[in-house]
Amino acid sequence: MRRCYTAKVWEELLKDVGVPGYSAYLAESAFRRLEFDVYEHVRSLFRLEAEPRELLALLQAHPHVSFSDLGGGSFIMSLNLRTMTEMARKLGCDGEECAEISRHLPIVSSSVAACLEGGREERFEGVKPSSAGTSETDFRVLPVQHLTTAQVLKLAGREMSQGELMKHSFATLEVEGISRAASHQLVRHRLFSYSQESQRFSDAVNESGLIPPSVASNREAVAIFNRQLEAGGLAYNKLRDLGIKKEYARFLLPTAIKTKILMTGSLRQIVHASFYRSSFSDVGSKAQWEINHLFTRVYEILRDANGALPEKIAEV
Repeated sequence: MRRCYTAKVWEELLKDVGVPGYSAYLAESAFRRLEFDVYEHVRSLFRLEAEPRELLALLQAHPHVSFSDLGGGSFIMSLNLRTMTEMARKLGCDGEECAEISRHLPIVSSSVAACLEGGREERFEGVKPSSAGTSETDFRVLPVQHLTTAQVLKLAGREMSQGELMKHSFATLEVEGISRAASHQLVRHRLFSYSQESQRFSDAVNESGLIPPSVASNREAVAIFNRQLEAGGLAYNKLRDLGIKKEYARFLLPTAIKTKILMTGSLRQIVHASFYRSSFSDVGSKAQWEINHLFTRVYEILRDANGALPEKIAEV
């Protein structure tokens, strides 16, 4: 949630949410505003005993629940905190199946569970961190959390196919220093969950612009590019001086402006996107330079962390 409201780099965000009581305040604030999209970055993995009709009821109500059949009426199930919250609020699912799953909500998030019970009001007694801070950063991808295939196997207690393992193994990554143009391409991969630095609230105008290699290799082109970036920033600041809100002044900012975005997805989704975008496949190597650089780095990180991803992606 902090990622959406500030231009700070990841290390500074960790300091912000480390302030006593502040992380709980953010979780409760998201609940009050119905901003459940930030809950999508929290994933839960269950082993359950169920009948096929019970699983069908869950799938019909919540298509973002994933299952793997272990045989004998035993299953592996993964879902995010948003889906659990909707189940607990009885949105689209009012049966015993949802009640059984949502009763585990206090273990996953005590703050959200307290909000559902109405036993806690949104409050924070300390000083809220400022949105100002370090905004300019070079391109980097930081692994935030990772549910490995080994952890899925441990819960399953038996062998599973690589495809099924990747369906339940998730990773959250912080991406910093890509352009708005690249982030527009990134969000076309719709099965990921995203939280992006918002130009409505953050000091995004202080972010530097990203110059494409074809422009950087031409001195005259670089001069034209930089003049336009500078003009956009000056015009933005003049509008702000006139009392125009950030959410309207941002219309002047170019897509070259750098941004920061948090993304969460399963290994299966990451491999699928990497096939079309990364240098680990012949198809992906033809993608635009920046998005190719991003997914190549993402795939490298998860391949090294997971140990089960192939050196070359032959097919989706």
